[in-house]
Amino acid sequence: MLKEVLKEPGSKALLVLPYVALVQEKVRWLRNVVDGLKRPSRSSEDGMVSRWRRRADEDVIRVVGFFGGSKIKATWADCEIGICTIEKASPAFLLSSYLKSQRYQV
Repeated sequence: MLKEVLKEPGSKALLVLPYVALVQEKVRWLRNVVDGLKRPSRSSEDGMVSRWRRRADEDVIRVVGFFGGSKIKATWADCEIGICTIEKASPAFLLSSYLKSQRYQV
């Protein structure tokens, strides 16, 4: 999963686990693993210089946990690796938001 996210710019990964405690533990562990890893940004591959300032976290891998009781209002666009419970991965929540975000991209 991590290998694919590092290799392909713009790719995302989703890990679905059955319990909130497992999600929290895996998010903490994976954030420690990706800490300090850099990935090639999309703008450097295009060879074009943008007049807009880059985000500070553009070339890092962002890991977000989606689970019940979480006060974080992160979306699928805010991360490269999402770790969630079965309930949050249901079509009513995370997968539908992913499909909507893909539909509007040109």
